[in-house]
Amino acid sequence: MEPTVKVELTLAQLETIADALEYTGQVVEEELDKFEAGSEDHDGLSADLDDLSDALKVVADAMEELVGDDEE
Repeated sequence: MEPTVKVELTLAQLETIADALEYTGQVVEEELDKFEAGSEDHDGLSADLDDLSDALKVVADAMEELVGDDEE
């Protein structure tokens, strides 16, 4: 397991991070089309896209947790 850190972020900050991750993911997807599947570049970009997706899930879960807390 990788080390983690806990930080306090507002919902607005999480939304900004989510938007940045989504945009970066779109750019990586566009770059993937430029390389042949199985190439070193393609594999690296695919791994980056997986990392971005994982990070976005963490951010989305945190956003949901904040919104859920506000609704109670």
